[in-house]
Amino acid sequence: MWVEASAENAPKVINGLVEFGARLMGLTEADLRTAGVGLQIGVEPGRIDVLTAVSGVHFEDAWPRRVQADFADGVRCDVIGLDDLLQNKRAAGRPQDLADVAALERLHRLKR
Repeated sequence: MWVEASAENAPKVINGLVEFGARLMGLTEADLRTAGVGLQIGVEPGRIDVLTAVSGVHFEDAWPRRVQADFADGVRCDVIGLDDLLQNKRAAGRPQDLADVAALERLHRLKR
C-alpha cells in the first residue's frame, strides 16, 4: 500500500492501520511524514507493505492519475494507474518487475 508522506496524511494512515488491527512496531506519525519509510504487516504470501515512497514515481504526480478498482465484497480502492505502475516497475528493475512490465504491456496491447 503506497501512502502519501505528509503531515496531513500521517494521522489518517496511523488511524487506518490501528482500525485494521495492525501492529505498528514503533511506527509513528513522524515516520509517515518521511518519504522512504515502510512497515511490513504479516508474512508472505499475505504480507502487506505500507510504503511512503516507490521507485521512479512521486506520489503527488501519480495521485491525479489513480484509478478505482473493485475488490471482493464490494470494496473499492484507489490504485496506481497503469502508466505510473509501469514506470515504477521499470525503475525498480528487479527481474520480476521487468517480467511484470512485459506481461502488462502485452495485456494492454491485446485489450486495444
